[in-house]
Parts: sequence; C-alpha cells; structure tokens
Amino acid sequence: MALSTNAQEVFPRTATNSPLEHFVLNHPEQINTGENILYLGLAPSTSIRGSRIKVIENEIDSISDEFATWKSKKGEFRAIRKLFNQLHRTHLVHYNRESLFADMFETKEFGCLSGSLLFAHIFERNGIEYQLYSSDVHAFITVQTKEGKKLFLETTDPVNGFIYKKSQVERRMSKHLNANSTRGIRTISAPLPLEGEGLAEKVDIKELSALQYYNLAVSAIKSGEIEEGNMQSKKLNVFYKRGKTLKLNTILEAVKDNYQITFSTK
Repeated sequence: MALSTNAQEVFPRTATNSPLEHFVLNHPEQINTGENILYLGLAPSTSIRGSRIKVIENEIDSISDEFATWKSKKGEFRAIRKLFNQLHRTHLVHYNRESLFADMFETKEFGCLSGSLLFAHIFERNGIEYQLYSSDVHAFITVQTKEGKKLFLETTDPVNGFIYKKSQVERRMSKHLNANSTRGIRTISAPLPLEGEGLAEKVDIKELSALQYYNLAVSAIKSGEIEEGNMQSKKLNVFYKRGKTLKLNTILEAVKDNYQITFSTK
C-alpha cells in the first residue's frame, strides 16, 4: 500500500487514524475490487495497525473457505443458514450500534451495518447473489439463492433474523421500502432530521463500508464536536455521494450558523 510519490495528498496524515486510512482516502481509485474493499471497511478504526490487517483478511478468508465447503455439500440455502448461526456465535456477539466493522474482530461488537458487511465479504468471495440496503437508521442484506429462495438477513436478530418464508420476506422488504412505513427512532428537531424515517436504498459493499463515516459524523455532531463531524463528513464524501451526504452537509452548515439543536425520542 505504498503511496505514489506524485499523488496529490487530500487528507494529510494528521487528519487520518492510521497509515491504512491515509492510503484509502488518498487513493480512492484503488478501492474498487477484491481485498482493497476490505481496506475501506477497516479504515475508520483507530486501532488498525500493520499486521492486524492481514490477520483479519486471513480470518475472513478462512470463514469464506469453510462456507464454500458447506455450500458444495449442502447447497446455498442450508449453507447460508449455517453461516448465519455460526457468525452469531463467533463474531456477531455483543450488539453495539456505534461499533465499527473492525470491532467484530477485536471485541465481537457489531451493529446492523458491520454485520451486513461481514456477510457481504463472505458472499463476494463465494459468488453469492446478494444486495445490501441502507436507510438513516438501519442496514440489512438480502440474498437470492440458486435454489430460488429469497432470503432477508436481519443481522441484529440472532434468533429470528434468518428470514426465508416468502410472505415474511415480502413483509420485511415492504417495511423498509414502502413510503407509508414509519420508523422514527431519534430525530433532531431543527433544522433537518439527523436520523428519521428515510427509506432504505440499495448500496454496494463500498458504499456501505463508507457509511461508517456517516455514523461517526452523526455521533460527533450529537456530542457537539462540529469540526470532527465535518471531517468525518469529508471522508464520507470520498466514497458516498447521495442524500445522506447532502443531509450531513446541510446540518453542519446550520450548526455553524448557530441553530439551536435539540434531540428528542419518538
């Protein structure tokens, strides 16, 4: 991951957590396929250093190889169900909405975003047809198996989160994609929603990895750390250019203009 000597440095080392994040943010054109996507997933963590990156990569490869064996013996549906159960014993253990992807490999903490990312990395390595979704307050993953079943994986629900019955999958999808569905959890009263009832949209593995910066920006803004929120928003902008980016930028400008921000729970 050596930096090009003639590359223009957008994010100086003082603005990044580690050499890994410095590389990722200053070389977005290299974060496209294969293992480089994993670099983006790990970059927001402040604890990622040197050989630890390779250890995590090997760990994911090992899980993927084991999954490939199950798939060859049992088919995709049964293999994915076994994977779902196993990961909740080994990696998706302690729910923490604020956790990062790298935390699963250190403390076993996970959230809907990081849990969905882990499945995506394994599916990428095994040619599984999947789709990631993200809204303001949630992330999830669906799978279309070769046996013809559509699965909805709710990674934050280890007991009932492996959803395969057609009617239940359709109900879950409607809940997240239907404009008539309301799911407000926490809102910011002025000037715009910081978290609200936004509908889920399709994202790819790179975009979902980058949305860790959205979560970090939101957390910083809530804590009154506006400059930190602004920095995390800039990092998000490198890889994600959709509505969430506009929302963050608008809120940051409003805060700078001395809006009084208060939080409430619906």
